Amino acid sequence: MPVAGRLPSAIVSLEGLRGAGSSAVASEFVREVRGRFRSLYPRSEPVVIHVDVSAARNTNGDPSHGVAAALLRHFQQDAPVQGASTCRIMWWFLRRLVTESKPVIVWLDQVRRDVQTLDGVVGPLLEPGPFVEGAGKTPPVFVVASGNACDDLWSRVGEGSMKQVHVPPLPAEVFREVVMERTRQTGRVFSEGAMAKVMNILTTRGNSLSVMEEVLNSAVQRAGCHGVIVDGDVIPPSSRTCPRTSKRVIELRVLEVLRKASAPVEMGELVQELSRSLASEGERTLSPSSVRRWLIKLEGLGLVKRRVVMGGDGGTTSVASLALPSPPPHSSG
Repeated sequence: MPVAGRLPSAIVSLEGLRGAGSSAVASEFVREVRGRFRSLYPRSEPVVIHVDVSAARNTNGDPSHGVAAALLRHFQQDAPVQGASTCRIMWWFLRRLVTESKPVIVWLDQVRRDVQTLDGVVGPLLEPGPFVEGAGKTPPVFVVASGNACDDLWSRVGEGSMKQVHVPPLPAEVFREVVMERTRQTGRVFSEGAMAKVMNILTTRGNSLSVMEEVLNSAVQRAGCHGVIVDGDVIPPSSRTCPRTSKRVIELRVLEVLRKASAPVEMGELVQELSRSLASEGERTLSPSSVRRWLIKLEGLGLVKRRVVMGGDGGTTSVASLALPSPPPHSSG
C-alpha cells in the first residue's frame, strides 16, 4: 500500500478474516508511513506505538481505557493510571506528545469483533483540541488499525479522516507454501494425506492461518520421533476459546509465584511461570506488559515490591518480590 503526499492526522483500518494477514499488511504499511514521516520531518524521528487491543480489558465492548493506558506507558512504564478515566489518561498522553514534538504512528493491532468502539482513544488522537491546551502544537498523528473489526467500529470518525482497506483471504497455494515452510523448520514433513487434512482445516473450514501453529504443534507432538507427519497425527483445533481470566485469579497467581520463590523474581521468569500456570488450566496467558500492569497494581496495594537491579553486560532488570509485613509496633508495656 503506497503512501504518498502529506500525512495529516488520519486513520487507516485494515480488516480481514482472522489469520488472513491483516497484521502483516499493517506492519508493512506502518513501515511505509514511518518512512514518509521521515521524509516530511527529517529532524524528528517518528514515534511508533504498537498496542495489542485484544490484551486490553474490554468493558461492554470498549477497551479504550486499557488502550489509552498502553499508549501512555509507551513513554512512562509506571504511569499511575489506576482509577484515572480514559479522558484523563489521553490528556496526559497528548501533553506528552506536545512535549516530545515528534510525529506519531499509533498502531492498534488485533482489533477483534468483540470491540464495539474505540472512540475514547481515536477521538482525542484525531481531534486533540477539546482535550489539551495548545493542541495546535500537537504533532501529526497517524492511526493504523488492523484485525477483523466490526464494520461500524469507526462510526464516529469523520469520513474524510478514515480509510478502510479489506485484506482478502490468502490463496490456497500460499497456505500450502507457508505450512510446508513452517513444517520444515521443525525438521518434519507432511505425508500427502496429512497435508490434505491440514489444508481442509485451514481453508475449507475458514480458519485461515490463525490456527496453523496449534495444528502443527499438536501434529509434531503426536508424531513423536517420526520424521513424517501422517494423517492420524493431524487433528482439528480446539473450538474452545480461553475466557478472559478473572482479576482475582490473576492476583492470586502472581502472589503464589512470588511466594514460592526463594529470591526476588525477574520479570521474564515471572511471565514464564504465570504462562505455565494459566495454560495448565486452560486459561488465557498474559503478555509481559499485562504482567507489569498487575505488578504495579499489587504494589499499590502494598502486597508486592518492585525494584531495578544490575543485569548482565552492565544492563538492568526489574525484579519483584512479596512485600514483607511491617512489624507490629513495640509495646512499652
